[in-house]
Amino acid sequence: MSELYANNFYEILHVLSKNHKLKNKIIKLIETRPTAGKVIEEESRKKEFIKILQKLIMGEIPDLNTAYHQVQNKIPRNTSKYADNSRVFTRDWAERLVRIQLSRFYNQAVMEILNDSGEEDCFIPHSQYEDHNTLCTTEMAGKKHKVKPLYNKLIDIYENENYNRYAKTIPQHPNCTHVISPII
Repeated sequence: MSELYANNFYEILHVLSKNHKLKNKIIKLIETRPTAGKVIEEESRKKEFIKILQKLIMGEIPDLNTAYHQVQNKIPRNTSKYADNSRVFTRDWAERLVRIQLSRFYNQAVMEILNDSGEEDCFIPHSQYEDHNTLCTTEMAGKKHKVKPLYNKLIDIYENENYNRYAKTIPQHPNCTHVISPII
């Protein structure tokens, strides 16, 4: 792992403890960009989730498991208008929410930094934790990609809520362990 960028999802928090430019970029994105999802559709739930995510990124929450538990406790299922919907609240809903949004904001920030510095290409490394049967592994990992199309697809999915499980972007699914890296 480089100290500046992660090679997989599980390195993100460590990298953010070292890369303050990237950490600050993510915090700014969280504060200014839409965060969608039925689990946090109500404004009070969204605000509480954003606080938890910011604390995780700033290192005030020590690890992912603590973040999952805080989400379950501070925005519990029973306070949502979708509380009775098991498709919205899957067994691991809190973990999925934290993972997808952490990965989304991390990768969005990396792509914005690359784009701002004039880089047109990025790389998606294989992850030692990858699921070998997913689109992100079979068609994206281990390859160079154009930054702008990946970025535009990420925005379309996570901000405009145009979900497409066949979309080629990172994160491609809630348990995606792939990340976007600069080409070194």
